[in-house]
Amino acid sequence: MYKQDPNEKFSKENLPSIGWPWHLLVTVLVVFGFVGILYLGLVFGYKPLLKSEIKSLDEQMESLKKTITAEEEKDFVNFYSQVINAQSLLGKHSIGSKVLPLLERTTNQRMFFKSMSLTIPERKIVLEGVADSYETIASQLANYEATPEIERVVITAMQSSSTDGKVYFTANMLVAPSVFRDIIQSQ
Repeated sequence: MYKQDPNEKFSKENLPSIGWPWHLLVTVLVVFGFVGILYLGLVFGYKPLLKSEIKSLDEQMESLKKTITAEEEKDFVNFYSQVINAQSLLGKHSIGSKVLPLLERTTNQRMFFKSMSLTIPERKIVLEGVADSYETIASQLANYEATPEIERVVITAMQSSSTDGKVYFTANMLVAPSVFRDIIQSQ
């Protein structure tokens, strides 16, 4: 029988290695410590920095609010609303907006239009407008008759206002087939 000495059995060379679990524990502790330090740095360093930046920006916004009057703010909101509405309207009415250069080129400067309606299959434009006098409307009719893109213009309603002296009118315009054909082909 083989007898082994107990001192030999438990000597350092014969004990199993415990290095791998020990290294894993140290690595986990180092990572945990790093995460803890990072967390503390964020909580006590970065968070107060962000709060002070937010407070500074809030103070700047409050000072800017004081420099802009309520009337200026209201005017800006109205202007912005008009821009958005015009953008939306022109985006949906691309054919109508392409007729505008013809009207701009042929319309007297002493009159303006309040509304315009298009009927493309019939080549018809209905205009409601305001002129400074009956003479302006008469010269405008002559100008439209001389324009090759416009075949016919008929005034369907006309009324002079006693309050402002302006003449309010409605005109039906028949345009040449090429006007809408060119517009539709350019799309």
